[in-house]
Amino acid sequence: MVSFVLLVACALAHRAPVAPRAPLAPRVRCVASVVGVPRFAWRSRCAPRAVADDGRDERSSRASPSAAPIAVPSQPLFSTPALVAALVAYVYFVFVSDAIPGPNALTLDPATWREAFQLSTNFWLILPLAGAGPTLHPGLEAIFNFDLIWAALFAGLLVDGRSQPRPFGPFLLAMQFLTAPVYLSYLALREPAPQRVGARALSAVERAAESRALPVVLGALGVGALAWGALGRPEFGDLARRTESLRELLSADRLGSSFLVDMAVFAVYQGALIPDDLARRGAGASTAETRRLAAIGSTVPFFGLAWYLASRPALQPLASRAGGGEQARPNAASVARAPLRARAAPVRLPWSATRDASDPAAPVRAYFDAWNRRAMVEAVDCASADVVYEDTLFAGKFVGRDALARHLDKCAAALPGSVRFVLDDVAASGELVGTRWHVELADGTPLPFARGASMYRVRDGLIVEGFDVPEPTLKTGALSLAVLSVASRVGTALGLLK
Repeated sequence: MVSFVLLVACALAHRAPVAPRAPLAPRVRCVASVVGVPRFAWRSRCAPRAVADDGRDERSSRASPSAAPIAVPSQPLFSTPALVAALVAYVYFVFVSDAIPGPNALTLDPATWREAFQLSTNFWLILPLAGAGPTLHPGLEAIFNFDLIWAALFAGLLVDGRSQPRPFGPFLLAMQFLTAPVYLSYLALREPAPQRVGARALSAVERAAESRALPVVLGALGVGALAWGALGRPEFGDLARRTESLRELLSADRLGSSFLVDMAVFAVYQGALIPDDLARRGAGASTAETRRLAAIGSTVPFFGLAWYLASRPALQPLASRAGGGEQARPNAASVARAPLRARAAPVRLPWSATRDASDPAAPVRAYFDAWNRRAMVEAVDCASADVVYEDTLFAGKFVGRDALARHLDKCAAALPGSVRFVLDDVAASGELVGTRWHVELADGTPLPFARGASMYRVRDGLIVEGFDVPEPTLKTGALSLAVLSVASRVGTALGLLK
């Protein structure tokens, strides 16, 4: 059965509207002045502003009814010159100087490059948790992965890039390779952008970034990384022993020390985008609550940002004026469901399915129905004893009922009970049964990146083969095609291809 691991991050995407909250108080530091102006002019960008109903900035002391102005004092730390200086200082301090332990980047030390490759292999602790990958100090692995998870947490502010000359998305991706310097570069290049963003216009990726599930999942992963440093790889001894050995390691390891510098930069600049983020949400109702939320998000490293992303007001749909009146635009959930209503009604599974020998698709329908009820024993009973099942999100195949049962139990344990499959199309020809499906919550809200297709071979009323192709989260088609095109031309030029 198709893996649900990637769907956990989207399971909470559907949420009730949150009441608007209050604007930031003047005491909150001006992280809205993060970027200054182009060409690094020394002009402050912290003038009080209001946000109009149509999304236009109004440099005025009067706020519109839907969004009060956020007036904050100037903060030199977040001006463009200060950010550029911080970026230059970071590059010199981490890559060139001898101020931190270990050989600098100019020496091209082989041990450093080898360590970087091994840590990258243990990305997000996937291989170590599976008992594979190179063996490194668990504390170093914890620092490395906590740094990357912290960088990923800024994805909750993805919508900030919508009104920027340079979108935030590519920077977020690059932050998984060079964390802090890429973040500083984005802050230095961006323009203040507190405009309201209508939820109607959000893409599937942006809706996933706005989900409360994102900070919850990444926060849990951050805790898991720290726990790995304290408890992982028992051969490294107890907490006191591994702490001492980590201290000795970092005293001569530039790569590990650079991760600590990265996290220090994140801690200082973590709240840089929060004032604009609140402004575009029309923060209005409770000044104290909004001030507290902004303070937590700006000052508590990592977990404060996770708390902010999980507690902030939802994006409010823009109001459209027609005939002198205002009419609210559809919210994100209603727009997401619109394409499903436009086409033929999907085949929804009954909660009790019966096998029909005259219908070759009956075992497949019963299989999906058992999945939706989390009746995994019944689901496995729909397959033959020597079934061969392949889920393309996993390496290898699941051969036999026992292997399939273990796989289904793991998937079911990772999911809330409200998540279920809906069959959009079912087609059968002889022994072959094809399906096209999507995944949704119990209230009918479809989840992003949760579509797919499956092919089954049915014989004597049982599934003997299964092949699942879920929708990929990362859309790499254009990049893959470009790489394939280059490889084809090189191969043809060398005479390897015809």
